[in-house]
Amino acid sequence: MNVSVNELEDILSQSTDTGNYEVAIDQLANMLEQDPENGLVSFYLGLLLVRVQNYQRGIRYLELARSSPLDLGQKFRCLIFLGKAYADVKAFSKAERAFREALQTGVPEPGAYSALGAVFYERNMTNQAIDALRKALDIDPSYASAINNLGYILIETKKDIEEGMTLCRKAVELDPKNPAYRDSLARALMESSSYDEAKLELENALEIDPDNLLITKRMKELLKKMEK
Repeated sequence: MNVSVNELEDILSQSTDTGNYEVAIDQLANMLEQDPENGLVSFYLGLLLVRVQNYQRGIRYLELARSSPLDLGQKFRCLIFLGKAYADVKAFSKAERAFREALQTGVPEPGAYSALGAVFYERNMTNQAIDALRKALDIDPSYASAINNLGYILIETKKDIEEGMTLCRKAVELDPKNPAYRDSLARALMESSSYDEAKLELENALEIDPDNLLITKRMKELLKKMEK
């Protein structure tokens, strides 16, 4: 069965627009039954399954696609999604391998270095995390995720509070609607005892994402500091 990238992208786009992923998943599963060796269909099926947090099944199809003869761009994209899926289930060593393999394709993508940096930090490999995030910013100095993550790590590890603060402010300027970035800036401000400004950042973050447990916990921590 021949199926084009455009057809698969249309299926993906329609499922995203409607929020009805199950129809698209069934459609792609039927295609794969007719052509079990089609790595491209395996990739799109795995991508959708991961999107609905069916990680076990999604990872299985992404691994099938990984070993298929995809073109360079498709292979890179598959490895990035596979790495993120492994990171979501806290299989960080497997996530690292997927991101490293993605970088070996030679595609100059800051997101791969940024994701690898986050995985390194989860594995307590701080220096490697910082190095990977700086490589992401060498490619794209305005890549907000890498800016925020690097700033947070520099503050959390106390390696460079001043640079960390600057980076966290820059991340918020680039994406003021991102609650995680405002939380990172609040963490930086707490480190410098700027409690009133930190409180404002956390209030803004909770206005964007009121059910975020990590930000709620940070606010409670801050209020205790302010009481003292």
